[in-house]
Amino acid sequence: MREVATTASRVAKGRPTTNKPGMVRSTPQPKGKSAPGTKGQAVAPPKSPSPLAPVTAPRALTADGRRTPADPPAPSRMSKMLASVQSVQAASDESKPWPRWRKIALWAVMLMPIYAILIYLIGGAYFVHAGMNGVGLNKSLPPKVLAVVNGVSIPDQEGVFMQTGADPTQPLNLVMPYNDRALKPPLDQQFTVSASQLRYLLIRQAQVSLPTDYQVFQIDNKDVDHLVKNVVARRVSVPRIALVSLALPAGQTWAPGSYVIVSPDLDDGTYYYFFTVTK
Repeated sequence: MREVATTASRVAKGRPTTNKPGMVRSTPQPKGKSAPGTKGQAVAPPKSPSPLAPVTAPRALTADGRRTPADPPAPSRMSKMLASVQSVQAASDESKPWPRWRKIALWAVMLMPIYAILIYLIGGAYFVHAGMNGVGLNKSLPPKVLAVVNGVSIPDQEGVFMQTGADPTQPLNLVMPYNDRALKPPLDQQFTVSASQLRYLLIRQAQVSLPTDYQVFQIDNKDVDHLVKNVVARRVSVPRIALVSLALPAGQTWAPGSYVIVSPDLDDGTYYYFFTVTK
């Protein structure tokens, strides 16, 4: 009891207590000033930096006493990529605009598929119809006669032609081929020639077969083919040209009606050529 009273009296008089176990010694405050909110409370010692925390070098001071700005962090991979993309976009934005002629040329090239479709449609609408009746196509692309051998005209291209009229040097008439007998066009769309005008049926190919392999059939009203037996087939002797002529014997004329020429092709099979003979 005496020791407790002595300690209490020391504390009351402002004397420091002894450093005994279990006792906390307070830090004396400077005279005349007291920290606000710390009266009668113990002040914690300053914390020491953690050994694992990164040590930051102190920043230098400028001439006017200010601290230099801290070094920026190293850029990441994503920031580098974004900066590269932005630089490319900026370069493209700063490029000169295209001249008018270059834009027109670019659009002309881009619209080429449309040109091809239009050409295909227009050509199909004109040449297919002209080829079926054998008139319009001949007027636009008339075959020429290279020479005349024994009254037979020599065409300047391959195909099946009709030699009409008394003059063998006049342009020949081209007959369009079909690769199937069932594709016979109507009578009003077939090539039409009068019996008095038809002279020869000419077949020129890259390599012709035997003359007897080329036959002519007359088609009746029931769409049945009848072989014309008296047709004379001959190989026309022309250098570097394979040509076969079909004709009736001298003095005979073709009977009015619808006909089909069956022409074998050594490479592509058999083709059919339809025509009509009038009085």
